[in-house]
Amino acid sequence: MKYKKYILTYILPIAVLVFFGFTMARADWVSDPLGTVGAAVKSKFTIEQGIASIYNLIITISEVTFIIIFLVGGIMYLTSLGNEAQSEKAKKLLVDAVIGIVIVSAAWAVGSWIINNLQK
Repeated sequence: MKYKKYILTYILPIAVLVFFGFTMARADWVSDPLGTVGAAVKSKFTIEQGIASIYNLIITISEVTFIIIFLVGGIMYLTSLGNEAQSEKAKKLLVDAVIGIVIVSAAWAVGSWIINNLQK
């Protein structure tokens, strides 16, 4: 529950800002600042690129989340000081994080292959 508040407060807004800031940013006005040369420049941003950007954002957030869980599990294990319950909880976190990283990595490989074949 504590991590959910952290994710919603810090990570999600930053991810949204990064996604919309970098993928939607254009500098078409630089070549024609007054708009006198021609009609409005149409966006070269396609739906395929949008889907690929959203997919990469989701994969990146998932990977970072599982790496953070892995680090938290490692710290919990190191600070358990022989407490069996704490040690078992930390081991479970470590195993779950590794499984999550493997699943997300496999999803990234399959999804990237599909997106590359669809864009051709």
